[in-house]
Amino acid sequence: MAAIDLLFETKSESECLHQLVLGPLLSNSDGQTGAPMGTLRVWEAARVPPFDDATSLSVGLGHTCVPRRSGSVWCFGLNDFGQLGDGTFESRSDPEPVAGVDAISMATGASHTCVVRRDGRVSCWGADGEGQLGIGTRTVFEEPVEVTTLR
Repeated sequence: MAAIDLLFETKSESECLHQLVLGPLLSNSDGQTGAPMGTLRVWEAARVPPFDDATSLSVGLGHTCVPRRSGSVWCFGLNDFGQLGDGTFESRSDPEPVAGVDAISMATGASHTCVVRRDGRVSCWGADGEGQLGIGTRTVFEEPVEVTTLR
């Protein structure tokens, strides 16, 4: 798997423009680089739509999520297990926000995503076949669900 880097470009010493740049030779089979779906491999750096308030970047097996200073989380790429958190199983190359998420921290697994919310609750979505979401079931959640075992 190729590395994905979060680069901070500076327009001037006093103004910093945050942009996500995805590295070369990155597979794009499911739109996870932000390049149009159908583009199988990205050979040069590709810009994801501008996130001037991105705090980090988290990459699963085929999906990418970007937490923002506002607390919103935007995801794109493979969505076969609902790992984009949008209530569907449709993959997409355009980032969209996950509804109802106010995150201060986030992590992705191969086919799932979890966030710590501002109020301290933890929510996860995506594949749970091995119980990796901590929900107590072994099913798929295509929208965020609270992990009540962590209260």
